[in-house]
Amino acid sequence: MKTRVAGPLLLTLLALAGSPAHALLEMSESGATRFEASAQESPFAAKLRTGHEALRKLDYARADALFDEAARLDPRSPLPALGHAESARIRNLPDDVQKWLKHALEVAPRNADALTAWGRWQYARKHFPDAEKAWKAAIAADPKAALPLVDLGDLNYNIRRNADLAADFYRRALQLNPRLGGAHYALGTIWLDKKNPGNAIGEFEAAIGLSPGNPLPLHGLGLALQMQQDFKGAHAAFDRALAANADYDPARLAKGDIFLAQGDVQRAIAEYQTVARAQPKRYDAQLKLGMAHQRAGQLREAQTAYQAAVRIDPERPLPYNNMAWMAAEDSARPSDAVLDWARKAVALAPKVADFQDTLGWVHYKRGEMAAAIAVLEKVSRAEGRGAAGIHHRLGLAYAAAGRPRDAVAAFRTALRLDPNFTDAADARAQLARLDSPAKP
Repeated sequence: MKTRVAGPLLLTLLALAGSPAHALLEMSESGATRFEASAQESPFAAKLRTGHEALRKLDYARADALFDEAARLDPRSPLPALGHAESARIRNLPDDVQKWLKHALEVAPRNADALTAWGRWQYARKHFPDAEKAWKAAIAADPKAALPLVDLGDLNYNIRRNADLAADFYRRALQLNPRLGGAHYALGTIWLDKKNPGNAIGEFEAAIGLSPGNPLPLHGLGLALQMQQDFKGAHAAFDRALAANADYDPARLAKGDIFLAQGDVQRAIAEYQTVARAQPKRYDAQLKLGMAHQRAGQLREAQTAYQAAVRIDPERPLPYNNMAWMAAEDSARPSDAVLDWARKAVALAPKVADFQDTLGWVHYKRGEMAAAIAVLEKVSRAEGRGAAGIHHRLGLAYAAAGRPRDAVAAFRTALRLDPNFTDAADARAQLARLDSPAKP
């Protein structure tokens, strides 16, 4: 069956799950800032600060020289080594990253900043138990350290899928430091997962206030407003995200989703095309573009987009399903290739009733009634308004196979589930034709 495309889609939410990615720079600079707060005029603090300024300008030689000078001024501080580690990370020198992080721990084995950075390095390498051990050690070393709590939240949300435990870590971090925008953002995404946009909005707004130039919380705010059916507010939030970063494509895709939900298909297509042209290998952009073209009845353009999506990721079932459905609707006898698409979708997602429905319909259009009935009967137990079409198509297959009593039962079930479904008029016409002869 053709999958609906109206309403907010989950693709963007999946792309945004969790708080901002781990970055050694965030850790090392926050450590430097805390040091400077107690000794702003010290030569050590000045070297460290200017080293990070050089690093932001990608002047690696100057940054490393300044970190070396800072280390000579205070050999007991791990912060210069953490600065070196961040310099190596930006340059994609993993061996050097690990070398400098180990040096930081040798200098100060119970320093919360060094332990936090080591945990993040282990997390990036997917050594999750070691990351957790390091972050817990950082908290034990400094009970006021907030960042390792955020990291434990990320671990439990992104990897272990325990949103409640993750939320607890984020809240503990915010109790120590209410200005952690990433923790507010992560809590907002958790509230979205729980379908509670009201609470999500508060967290996203807090994150926006702390980081107004970051498009992530603005995007999250738009998704929460969209969930509340406040499309005008959602558009405004997505526009603000794009103003903050014109290349932030998730916000443009989200705008397209709203246009599609509102029935403004051409504006949706324009948004999706902008992203698809800029990033032709982006699966979700091609998929959504195909769905919008399909909604507009532009089947050739839809198939082109779906085929692009299949080339990008051949293990996703939805493009196969939608191509098969379109071809079955548009052809008196779908080809073997169309049947292969339908079978591929079912093979990739065998528990999705819509994909079984499409396969059954393709068999019906090919005149393969036994196969159509076998497939459609598997999903004919489905209830709810959305299942009315399945029962209608099963009724057509029964009728074509010479089983009028079964066809009457299927048509009646379709109309009971939804008296106004798309093919309700045809179901009533079929009943008028079959009902009397089918009676005993």
